[in-house]
Amino acid sequence: MHEAAVALAILKRAVAAAEASAQKEEKAYAETAENTAPIFDVVKIVVQVGEFRNIDAESLEFTFSALRKEFPRTQNTELELINIKAIALCSLQNHQFHPEPANYFSCTICGGGIQNLISGKELDIVNIEIEQCLTETAA
Repeated sequence: MHEAAVALAILKRAVAAAEASAQKEEKAYAETAENTAPIFDVVKIVVQVGEFRNIDAESLEFTFSALRKEFPRTQNTELELINIKAIALCSLQNHQFHPEPANYFSCTICGGGIQNLISGKELDIVNIEIEQCLTETAA
């Protein structure tokens, strides 16, 4: 079940983004001589998942939901998955088509094979929404 590894990587990236935001703001607070440091929570993560990436969305959402509780800044983080349809380029006449098992992944126009997969292999974090939630006394 590689969805657990994917979910963990997504969460780690989001936590790193939240920490970077906190450090940036902490420098601003230090310059103003305030004794508070900002805390940022990860509110939402948007991920594009290609049809040919071989990721089961339900499994990814389930493992994400379980693993997010392991990080203090992601307790209530929402995961939004955007499914990207596979589009291939035909090897015979450069047609663009949707490869499907029903037609043996052949071009639906001329029967040619897949020359290149234009889309459908994505696994990209496209947005991490971070929100300042509380302040703590700086050490």
